[in-house]
Amino acid sequence: MITLRQRGMPFDGNWQADNGLGDLNSPDIAMARLQPRFYLPTAPIQGLSTEWRGPSGLQIVGGGGVPGLYDGIVVPNFRTWRAPPPLPAHSGRPHRSGRWADRWS
Repeated sequence: MITLRQRGMPFDGNWQADNGLGDLNSPDIAMARLQPRFYLPTAPIQGLSTEWRGPSGLQIVGGGGVPGLYDGIVVPNFRTWRAPPPLPAHSGRPHRSGRWADRWS
């Protein structure tokens, strides 16, 4: 089980990027991760993911890979599905507009 992660890579224009490669979970937008009202599960994948955060709270996420399962208690392991399923891919961008975003907590 190998995973490479890069957090907070700075770019011009106040952009930052988080990247992952290996055995990880599919990406999710920050609004879904940080609110307590409901839970949106992510899928374990063997692949890559990226998240870009820009000025004024703009966020762009994307990722894809082969789905699988985390396995093992003493020695962690990741097993991909035996039959080749369609490759999951995810991308998104949260949209914030006006007063609704100001009242979100």
